[in-house]
Amino acid sequence: MHKFYLLLGALLLSWTASAQLDNITEVNLNFAPTTSGASINITATDTGNGLTVDGPITLMESANYNLTITVSSTSGGITNQIFNAADNHQIFFQPMGSIFSGDVEYVDSDSQGLPLGLRNSVTTECTEDSDATGMLRVVLADLMDMKSAASTIDDGTALFDLTWMVTIEDDASAPPCENEEEIITDVVLTFTPVDGGTPITAAAQDPDGEGPIDLMILNDIELVESTEYTLAITLANSIEGEDITEEIMEEDDEHLFFFAFTDEVFTSPAGNGNADNRADPINYNDMDENGLPVGLSTSWETECGDEAATGVFRVVLKHQPGIKSDVSTISDGGTDVDLTWTVNVSEDPSAPSCENEEEIITDVVLTFTPIDGGTPITAAAQDPDGEGPLDLVILNDIELVESTEYTMTMTLTNSIEGEDITEEIMEEDDEHMFFFAFTDEVFTSPAGDGNVDNRPDPVNYNDMDENGLPVGLSTSWETECGDEAVSGTFRVILKHQPGIKSATSTVDDGGTDVDLTWTVNVSEDASAPSCENEEEIITDVVLTFTPIDGGTPITAAAQDPDGEGPLDLEILDDINLLGDTEYTMTVKLTNSIEGEDITEEIMEEDDEHLFFYAFTEGVFSNPPGDGNIDNRPDSVAYNDFDENGLPVGLSTSWTTPTSMGFGGTFRIVLKHQPDIKSATSTVDDGGTDVDLTFNLNTTTSINGPQGALNQDLTLAPNPASNELNWRLANQPAGSQLEVRIISVTGQVVQSYSSPSPRIDISQLPAGSYIFHLQTEGASGVKRFIKMQ
Repeated sequence: MHKFYLLLGALLLSWTASAQLDNITEVNLNFAPTTSGASINITATDTGNGLTVDGPITLMESANYNLTITVSSTSGGITNQIFNAADNHQIFFQPMGSIFSGDVEYVDSDSQGLPLGLRNSVTTECTEDSDATGMLRVVLADLMDMKSAASTIDDGTALFDLTWMVTIEDDASAPPCENEEEIITDVVLTFTPVDGGTPITAAAQDPDGEGPIDLMILNDIELVESTEYTLAITLANSIEGEDITEEIMEEDDEHLFFFAFTDEVFTSPAGNGNADNRADPINYNDMDENGLPVGLSTSWETECGDEAATGVFRVVLKHQPGIKSDVSTISDGGTDVDLTWTVNVSEDPSAPSCENEEEIITDVVLTFTPIDGGTPITAAAQDPDGEGPLDLVILNDIELVESTEYTMTMTLTNSIEGEDITEEIMEEDDEHMFFFAFTDEVFTSPAGDGNVDNRPDPVNYNDMDENGLPVGLSTSWETECGDEAVSGTFRVILKHQPGIKSATSTVDDGGTDVDLTWTVNVSEDASAPSCENEEEIITDVVLTFTPIDGGTPITAAAQDPDGEGPLDLEILDDINLLGDTEYTMTVKLTNSIEGEDITEEIMEEDDEHLFFYAFTEGVFSNPPGDGNIDNRPDSVAYNDFDENGLPVGLSTSWTTPTSMGFGGTFRIVLKHQPDIKSATSTVDDGGTDVDLTFNLNTTTSINGPQGALNQDLTLAPNPASNELNWRLANQPAGSQLEVRIISVTGQVVQSYSSPSPRIDISQLPAGSYIFHLQTEGASGVKRFIKMQ
């Protein structure tokens, strides 16, 4: 009995702390200078319309502050409660504009070493002779046992979400700003041939120094094919006689050049530069003191070509004091230079003929040979004018038969010059790779739709190059079993990837030798065995929620009114559950037309089926979150598993929360995943047998149905911008009320207990929301629009 009262006391204390946290009336920010000067106190208070900030934050430039946050409720200070519940809470900071020189640094942490945010440290920006303005958003989030190192400002439930205007005042006594962006009036690129020859220069100049005119390109970059160059960049400030190149070298750990270029211009580096993706190759010759690239010196090799080529060459110098790293990108830091030249690569009559150039291909033939014997099936494409303006033309469709395994081989020729291109690809197999895309209803193997859109997707390659990487002159395919003929598309792309073919190179890398799309038809085979594992006709779906502690099971159903006709399954009723109850949910599926028990068939083929679930966050206390449709690893409490230990979902467990009634949606998706079901297969894999979304309601009593107060509940104005007024007609005196503002995705974005009839919605993003009002016995729901 003594233990019972201790537990009861702990529960009451937890409930009291939660109630206080849900009723925050004041938030105070104290900025205390670490050297000298008065502290700055800023508050947000609730005057009956929600928390409202009381004015801008004004700080001094280049100053270090200790930032302390205290929180109060109607019953007094609750900062200690937040500290004691640190494992479930975090204060997030989102500075906007140039107000802080770095991130807000957390000083406090929870029992796991994760940040809390009641005590912090911040350094303001150096403003250089003028004030700077911006905003600071502060959010206290209840992360509800989901707090982790990856938690963000958008996770959990916001207990408050406040934004202050911030002014950083210029301080005449502050030291001058270090690492300020330099005035650059001249930029010169010098391409020096590695094997000797006249250097080639290209320049840009600022005609008015600090005036309104930017650096202007003076001339194109004129290079020669098949030549290796070393590029040196020099920068100067001619107004003040400064050598900016030398200053960059002295501060090389704060500067980084990025490059972007037309990918047909250079053979090295491959690709189109690292402006769009930092990891892409650039041949840097110079490194800073930390071993990171700078870019004042780089190496380049022009393409070999049969004609002159023209493209663009972009140079961007980023100033990244304190943030330059091996992953910092073109979006980080300030921009000192951003210039784009035209680059021309002329032919060199004395250069050797180009090796590995793209071949002339006049004929492509695909041959599908049944592995169990039978007549091979061919499909072809032909170039009617060789090197003329016409491309390869598809001559016929690919005509396959259902439930058949094929080996497909490809032959490519240049009939003009009598060349066997297939043989040349085999000789240079480490430079070539075929990619495939196809309609996913056509083949059962490989699964999916090919690797054109995603390199890791399965394709059954039979041939590998000297490095063990796939080529694609020989591949394996198995057509689907079907009750009727099907048609789709079959796309073949041959990429030429000298020097860049790898286990991760994609269809976007290298040159394209072939890109052809055939129509593929799969006909029925009367002699083929009946299809196994085909998608079933499902006419009835029944969900049964059985309370594990006893009580009446609750059912919700969907039915197909016309069987195989054009109408889909229709929801017949809502799911109406009781709060604070643990349920076992079972799913029953039938085909009433043919008298089949689809549930039994799924159990027999459980290694090919998987149910996924999505639900409005908050309708269940367990599993937490919103289901695993958007993210497979998210929690769902499966009770049944297949022969491989993977979940099925015909039986699952669900617990409703102890809070007052709530409503939302409950989506169930049954996926058919023969041969592809795995621990990581998702709702996007395989065919879809069922996809249904029920309305779900939880109530504290059977006599308090969801929506009973809809007629008595009014909202105004609607749409609203800053303030939403609500009124409940016939409201019982002294009744306890709870309000939730719910986004269209089901997330509770604001909540109030015994709320004021005027609610501040100014901080909500524009969009559609649900206003959910709950009394002790019933609830009301209204939709409203938040305007900017």
